[in-house]
Amino acid sequence: MKIILSSESKKWLWSLRNGGFELARCELYDNFIDARINAEAFRIGARSPVTLDAHDAKKFRSYLRKDKYRLIFSVLKTDTGFKLSVIYPENILLLRDVHFDSFRSAEMFAGQFSNDVFDIADIVNEWEQPLHPLQHSRFYREMFDINDDHPSSL
Repeated sequence: MKIILSSESKKWLWSLRNGGFELARCELYDNFIDARINAEAFRIGARSPVTLDAHDAKKFRSYLRKDKYRLIFSVLKTDTGFKLSVIYPENILLLRDVHFDSFRSAEMFAGQFSNDVFDIADIVNEWEQPLHPLQHSRFYREMFDINDDHPSSL
């Protein structure tokens, strides 16, 4: 599983891929840094996911008071079942496995999905090579034990 940062028509985005499947992606950003920040927030937030009923989703900011790094899902009841989406960080679209038979099954999937993202989804460039350590925020480097002995990393 990889979070791939790439450019498209002079805009930047990231895409979560596993094998040959695209599981999620962000909307286009004007620059690399904003796309990277969103990708980092997505992965770091996966350590503490929250799943809310769509009717309670407006209250999601209360979950960000103590920790701004959260992955917050919303589950909407539809005529055909329950639809899962990401509401925070913003501008993220789930592309696969978004329809479920129950709220509980959507919530369980969101938890397992988050665990996988946090544990194994490295952020890489469009050639699937790791980013230079200094391209990541200090918090991200510390969270995932990315070492860099360059003086500017201190």
